[in-house]
Amino acid sequence: MALESGEVNELFFFPMLRRELRRQLEQTPDMLRLVGLRDCVKELTGARRWTPRCQHLHDRIVNFIRVCLQTDAQGKHCGVVVR
Repeated sequence: MALESGEVNELFFFPMLRRELRRQLEQTPDMLRLVGLRDCVKELTGARRWTPRCQHLHDRIVNFIRVCLQTDAQGKHCGVVVR
């Protein structure tokens, strides 16, 4: 998703991720699969190798996904796989 945006920037990434999560939740899935997080994080940080900064951003994104799902799932049961 970060690569598709044309703007590889955290400022734009989080709102885009929120919109995508909401879009997918509208379809009432049993499972959300979010693939490519590691590459996305490296792209956002500009890192070639995994660094502590990458890990910090990864953790922030995973936490953001959890918060969004708690807020937007509205009692629906939906599993999440992040890879």
